Amino acid sequence: MAQSELFRLKTEANATETGRSSELELLMDDLEKSNAKLASAEAELAKLREDHADIPKLPIVDISRLQCRIEELEFELSSCSQQKSSLLDQLESLKSLKSSNEKNLENCIQELQTTICQIKASLEVANIKLENQSDYEEIKRELSLLRSIEFPENVQPNESDNFIQDETSDRAPLEVLLLKKNKSLENQLAEANTSREKLQIELTQVQSYEVEANQRIKEQTELIKLLESDLYRLQTNLDESLKLNDSRNRLEGHHLAEVIGDQKPSQYNQSLLNIVQNQRDRFRTRAEELEQNEISLRQQLVSLQREVESVRADNVKLYEKIRFLHSYGSPVIQNRQNNLSNQYSSSSVTTSSSQSPCQNHESNDATIIKYSHVYEAQLNPFNQFSRYEKQRVYKKLQPYEKLMLHLGRFVSSDRRLPAHFQHSALETEANCHSRFEKHMQEVHNQGGGNL
Repeated sequence: MAQSELFRLKTEANATETGRSSELELLMDDLEKSNAKLASAEAELAKLREDHADIPKLPIVDISRLQCRIEELEFELSSCSQQKSSLLDQLESLKSLKSSNEKNLENCIQELQTTICQIKASLEVANIKLENQSDYEEIKRELSLLRSIEFPENVQPNESDNFIQDETSDRAPLEVLLLKKNKSLENQLAEANTSREKLQIELTQVQSYEVEANQRIKEQTELIKLLESDLYRLQTNLDESLKLNDSRNRLEGHHLAEVIGDQKPSQYNQSLLNIVQNQRDRFRTRAEELEQNEISLRQQLVSLQREVESVRADNVKLYEKIRFLHSYGSPVIQNRQNNLSNQYSSSSVTTSSSQSPCQNHESNDATIIKYSHVYEAQLNPFNQFSRYEKQRVYKKLQPYEKLMLHLGRFVSSDRRLPAHFQHSALETEANCHSRFEKHMQEVHNQGGGNL
């Protein structure tokens, strides 16, 4: 607005200045013209005077004419001088008016510049304030949403987008609602403090219970260690009884177990039983893991054995081909062809062929000797006959006999498997004995350890 006013004043001042300057130029032109006329009149008057001086004796008519002309020229000269003076006065007045207008315009420009600076400063302040309050609409929307959430009973249906309240509004202001909300929160805080105190009391009780439980756990760990030592002694006695395979030693082990059990307080019997069961479960899980590892290793061993057997068979075939190439064209083949009807003679031929120079050369290599023995064993008719007989007898077996045969081979394949089955049998026997003893104590109120 101030800039537009300043621009308007500048345009008006420029227009007036151009008008005054054009008017001044016109006056200057008129002054120059009048000066030119005055100069021409003076020149003409001087010429006339010279002519009058040069021609003194003219007719009276000419003299009167010249005088009239001189008077006219003097009148024109006086009028031109008056006009010149008036124009000069007007020029001075215009110059003074111009200077005064320039001063006024400068003052107006300075005032307008000061107002512009003030307006710019206020505009910058307003822009800064506007930037600081740029989230006004968002805060307004959030406050309206907060009011609609926190105080839904005081919000009208068409009030979600208009948060600014009028003075004539009948609803409670936000400050009053917040004070009420604060009071309710203070009440809830007091209730929470009381519940916290109760929980602290319960926490102290639980901590005391925890200390007692830790002490009990320490006692139980000591008892577990003692029990493990007793079980270890019992296991050693049982192992000795198993090695001796004497029922008397097993009875002594049972008596020792009863003596060890009688030395414990009666109140810890159930806890000791649970401990033993947990330890048994741990050992069982560990044994299962070891069995899984053993099975995986056994599978790897079987696969490796199969690979070794396949490589061995390939090596035997390769040895057979090498043997054939070495003996190609030799009289040994002719001897074999002549003696095919007699197996014993063929075996003797094989034995005699093994003493050829080629075989004597191969005897220096242990690997070749090993595969030569395998090759000769395959050619042995007695071994072939025994394999055929085994296959024939195996085919005649019943399915359960085949199952028992495989099971026996599986058990005898590892030296730890019989010990495992023996341990399982002893564990089953001990479990049956403990159940029988428990049954006698619960039902008949008497010990069944000696039965």
